Amino acid sequence: MFIVLSIKALLDIDVGIRKKPVETTMYYCNSRYYVPEWYRWLNADSISCLNPENIYELNLFAYCKNNPVMYVDENGNSFILAILIGAAIGAIAGVASQAVSDVCSNVAQHKLDFSSWEMSSWQTYAGAAIGGAIGGAFTPFLGPVSTAFITGFSQTFITMGLSNLTSDSKYSFGEMLCSSLLIGGVAGLTAGVLDNIKIPKINSGRGSLSAIAKQINTKLVKEQIKNVSIKTLGKMLALNLIYSAPFAVLNGFFTNGIVLTPKEL
Repeated sequence: MFIVLSIKALLDIDVGIRKKPVETTMYYCNSRYYVPEWYRWLNADSISCLNPENIYELNLFAYCKNNPVMYVDENGNSFILAILIGAAIGAIAGVASQAVSDVCSNVAQHKLDFSSWEMSSWQTYAGAAIGGAIGGAFTPFLGPVSTAFITGFSQTFITMGLSNLTSDSKYSFGEMLCSSLLIGGVAGLTAGVLDNIKIPKINSGRGSLSAIAKQINTKLVKEQIKNVSIKTLGKMLALNLIYSAPFAVLNGFFTNGIVLTPKEL
């Protein structure tokens, strides 16, 4: 969000040997000036913000990934920290939830006969981690239902894709898409139900895990804070697990392994 201090902001302009303060119509935005006559910034971002792998971070004169309606950048730098934290928490929660699902499924089928237990493939765990990271990256900007759908869709699509690449599986794109939509829908529905069950200290009341996560994510996006304590990260991870584990268990019992074709959808 632009912080307009005054159209009479003073700049030191070199005139010969001495510097002369002059009035300007430029907007001061903490780290640089915006020139309305040019429709661009007076100077570029730091070279440290350059990221050749991201089209929005190739232009050092850009602002908030060219989407100032959705994002703010109060000190003129990137909000990438919020995305990285969300992705890391999502990846951990994805793997942990998959492990919980495997354990519950094996206990239900084989009790404590560990010799008969079968864990999911490495492709499933890789999909859980990568899909969890993708969904987690959206956590600072979207609600639990949307992020759960993105997570479930991504995990399923990636798992099936990895199975095609590394095993004898021959899933078609239509099967991958339809199955991912189903699992994503179930994940979103599960998160929606959980979100509407108000549990004190979890997702209801001041100081709840949900309130803490929302507050931290808001401050990270607005760059009002530069770091998060381990204790707070643990609370954010706990909230993610609470929302993702029930779906993972449900998926393990009922929908895991289901492959839909476009005709069946």
